[in-house]
Amino acid sequence: MKIIRTPRLIIKSLCVDDISKKYIEWLNDKEVNQYLETRFQVQNNQSCLEFVKRMQEDANEELFAIYTNNNNEHIGNCKLGAINKFHHTAEISFFIGSKSFWGAGYATEVVSHVVQYGFENLGLEKITAGCYESNKGSKKVLIKAGFEVEGFRKGQVAFGSQREGVYNLGIVKK
Repeated sequence: MKIIRTPRLIIKSLCVDDISKKYIEWLNDKEVNQYLETRFQVQNNQSCLEFVKRMQEDANEELFAIYTNNNNEHIGNCKLGAINKFHHTAEISFFIGSKSFWGAGYATEVVSHVVQYGFENLGLEKITAGCYESNKGSKKVLIKAGFEVEGFRKGQVAFGSQREGVYNLGIVKK
């Protein structure tokens, strides 16, 4: 099991034991999942179990659970995915499911430390991310963590009854 410790968090490999009623509720909460691709289908214990097992079996995916240091509360997830061992690249995605932790810098703390882990432990040279045009929080998190906007894809995704653009961001190992 991989473990990353930060001043306020424990970021560890997500396992089937991390799947809880609360976790499934986050994935089905329209406010939490509005920018997640999981929003297109109702999540349940079986779908989450299958996803976690698939991630565990894939050497090109690193799926993490985010826990608080002080009371060991699961508050979200982070993933380094589509790890390309030839180009030394990956894409990061993240969410804080527990709304009481929104806006307090936890996502920035997670992204910064998972990026450092990717560079130092996985040999990555570049990590990318995408975020919806209206997802100002995620864009702010990524920029605070050192990412730069590298491009913008106008009308890239369906968002409600409209189309929305997606920012492409990246960070290169220094």
